[in-house]
Amino acid sequence: MMIVGVIPSHLNSKRFKKKILYKIKGLPMIEHVRRRAMLCKELKKKIIVCSCNKIIEKTIKKFNGSIIMTSNRHKNGTSRVIEALNKIKATHIIIIQGDEPLLDPTYLTKLVKIMYQDKNNKKIHAWNLISRITEEKHISDKTFVKCFLNNDLITNLFRYEKSFKKTKKIYKILGLIAFKKRTLLKLKKLKPSKKENQILIEQLRIIENGMNLRGVKVKVPLPSVNQPRDIKIVENFLNVNKKQKELLSKINKF
Repeated sequence: MMIVGVIPSHLNSKRFKKKILYKIKGLPMIEHVRRRAMLCKELKKKIIVCSCNKIIEKTIKKFNGSIIMTSNRHKNGTSRVIEALNKIKATHIIIIQGDEPLLDPTYLTKLVKIMYQDKNNKKIHAWNLISRITEEKHISDKTFVKCFLNNDLITNLFRYEKSFKKTKKIYKILGLIAFKKRTLLKLKKLKPSKKENQILIEQLRIIENGMNLRGVKVKVPLPSVNQPRDIKIVENFLNVNKKQKELLSKINKF
């Protein structure tokens, strides 16, 4: 297996324009993500950004990072990564979201470990990091994606559904999803469903086409940045959380 981490990026986020370039503690958000991913020893220097924006290219090169330029026609990160595949030597790809500045490298390590366990399992096509939702108010929050599980396989993805039973175990989809390369190449040939286009959940294309998406559980969900107000939450974590302070210190030494 050869696993490469890829961070797809653009500047047209609907709720927070140019958010991945927003500076947190002196570093652009995407650089926080890239450096934290590099702290995962299983990936280390196998982290690549892909984007259509010259200003992102300039930013990544300023910090000596690797970047592949793509077209500006993509509607989601998976599509952008698929275009970059012909320039990436790998058997497996981990897609890392650029708006996860609190990314914990140990989560990447756990994901890689599970991928190796499933190395010869032809019934697993992709993996997604997830965590339990414990607060009822989060269930109706449409800014992030939730899912149901059955024997570790993700059976349904949604933002909000009135019909589900509150007794069911609901998980939050986190910003780390991995694919076998051949799975991505298959997805390239499949069109998004009406549901995927409506609720903008790209992982739906996996399960709607008979492929299996395995959920990889972690205990602590870390805040991502969806809206400007989320910056204060992230900065507070960096100020008071011991582990986050240690990670910040490490990436500042790059």
